[in-house]
Amino acid sequence: MTEDKNKFVTIEDLEKATKDFVTKEDLEKATRDLVTKEDLSKMFADFKDELVKTFVTKEDLSKNFINNKWMPISCCDNNCLSYGGFNGTCISGRGFVIVSTDPYPLSLKYYVSGNDYDDKIDVYAANKLPKAFGKHYYFEITVSMLDQNNKVFDEPNVLCIGLRNNDRSFTLSMDKQINQFLASIDFEHDTIAFENNDLIFGHNDVFGCGLSYQPINSDEKKPFVYFTKNGQIVGKAITFSYDLAELQPFVTIKSCSISQTNFGADLFNWPFLYKPFTTEVKEFYYNEDSGEGAMGDSDVLDET
Repeated sequence: MTEDKNKFVTIEDLEKATKDFVTKEDLEKATRDLVTKEDLSKMFADFKDELVKTFVTKEDLSKNFINNKWMPISCCDNNCLSYGGFNGTCISGRGFVIVSTDPYPLSLKYYVSGNDYDDKIDVYAANKLPKAFGKHYYFEITVSMLDQNNKVFDEPNVLCIGLRNNDRSFTLSMDKQINQFLASIDFEHDTIAFENNDLIFGHNDVFGCGLSYQPINSDEKKPFVYFTKNGQIVGKAITFSYDLAELQPFVTIKSCSISQTNFGADLFNWPFLYKPFTTEVKEFYYNEDSGEGAMGDSDVLDET
């Protein structure tokens, strides 16, 4: 009797059937895991947006970075800070500032004298910020309220940050008195005073100053200066004429120190608290030098 081979299933047939067989669970898993081209495009766009918010490109750094540091200063004509045997006491009994020579953190240490000669001291950056369309400069300072004995500085305390040339200055000024705190943005002949105490500065507060020259094809051609505290814009930006000479970063301190300064030399290891290359500045004070009409001397801002 001859057997009909078509009635039997070979091992090869079973193996092939097993490979080709798809269960309901397999189909559900495949459906869950399926990602369309549109899904991938959206995921990539979202990731790119988040990446831009968090980091800056090497192109951003090369276009907007200028190597900078604080210039050495002396407390008075005696110039005792330059003496090899300097023992930490000014010959004239004045308060003074020691400028760090290290590449980072670029600190400014204020030494109090304990008498009426603890004056406000200006410290300037070594390099001015070149004028060029499309340039955006920014730097940050971190405040220290600990004196040379690691004790909290006595009041009054003064802290200013800004940009200046021989003709103009743009300054965020803060003056902490024993029973009063004064804060303002000063530019040209105008002062924008802050009525509340949101700008009172304390230990480890971070203040920043930015300068933006708009691209040549921008609708808004006027450059502007702005200030930040702990990563947030303070008040509004200040416009000015492009004809203004190059500006130079500076700080003014009295009975407070700068524990570190970030001019943007290495943003991958020491990023800014504020994101200057990815955050749009939208509100402005227009001063007469920019041709937009000035704010008056008595203008008061109620919010930061």
